[in-house]
Amino acid sequence: MHCMDYGCLECDGQGYIAYDCEYCSEARAKERAKNQKQAEKFATKKAKKMEMSKPGKTTFQQHGLTFTYLSESDLPAIIQMLAKASVCEHVFFGPNTEQETRSYFEPLVASIQSSLAKKERPAEHVFTIRKEEIFLGQCALLPVAFSPGNFLIGLTIDDAHWRKGIGEQACRFLIDFAFKVLNARRLSGDCMQGNVGSRKVMEKCGFRYEGTQNKYWSKNGRVCDNHLFGLLKGQPTSKKVVKKTASKKAT
Repeated sequence: MHCMDYGCLECDGQGYIAYDCEYCSEARAKERAKNQKQAEKFATKKAKKMEMSKPGKTTFQQHGLTFTYLSESDLPAIIQMLAKASVCEHVFFGPNTEQETRSYFEPLVASIQSSLAKKERPAEHVFTIRKEEIFLGQCALLPVAFSPGNFLIGLTIDDAHWRKGIGEQACRFLIDFAFKVLNARRLSGDCMQGNVGSRKVMEKCGFRYEGTQNKYWSKNGRVCDNHLFGLLKGQPTSKKVVKKTASKKAT
């Protein structure tokens, strides 16, 4: 008799009748369980992708947060958020008046809701972020002109919810949505000099620093740089993996 696995430590490969020894039976059972778990994980990911990809779908759940396509009912909370000096300190606009915010967002609302009503995918993907009905902020994927498959990410979190990891969770949602639903090839991001929070979020999510546009922004008499970041489809999306990859290249 000999074991079906000739490399088994429990058997010497001698004999005529194949059988599974105790060692191999356990190993094969573990392998089957591992394969089953991987198959279930793949099926879950596939179902999640199909759910996200449904035409006309307006609401998405991820990381304990709710992401909903921009609608008219979101405007009062957005107006209040963008009127704050703290929220607009490190961005090129604001603080906004109500009219300034409405003049920008009302056409977006009309375009997005018109597409959704037709069961079509909007051209601009602007989402309101909530948790248990509490308004947290916004995030967006905006197509880059003359660069199909390239989207600019945008994140604005209300100051009452800073330093809670919401920006990172929202950024990871945008990454999933862009690559899995929109079949994007690249995501672009930027942040004004001094916007430490946005820079940290992008770096934690795998974005690579790509350069600086010197003296790019001018706001309230202050001129500052603009830092550029990018993430390609298939690149690692965690800071630890990015560091490891970078150190390998250096050696």
